Amino acid sequence: MKYKVDIQYRARNASRPDDEGMMVDIGSENGTFAPLPNIGDHVVFCRDGGQQIMGVVENRLFMFLTQDYCGVNIVVTDSDTSSGKLIKE
Repeated sequence: MKYKVDIQYRARNASRPDDEGMMVDIGSENGTFAPLPNIGDHVVFCRDGGQQIMGVVENRLFMFLTQDYCGVNIVVTDSDTSSGKLIKE
C-alpha cells in the first residue's frame, strides 16, 4: 500500500490548520510500514518553504482512497512542553 502523508500546523488559537504543510510519500514493502506519529507525540517538521515547526500531534485522519492507496492527514499544534525537556543537544 502507498501512503501520502500531509502534516499541517494549527496555531493554538486558530480554528483550522494552515494550508501550507509538508507532504511525504511513503511506500510499504513486504508488509513493513514506516512509523507515523500518534496523537500526543511531539514532532518537528519543515514546511515547503523551509520553516521548521515543532509541536504535538493533535489528530490524524486516514482516507482510504483505493485498495492500495491511503491519504493521511496529521495536524500538529503548539505544545506546552519546551524543547529542552524533549531532547538534550
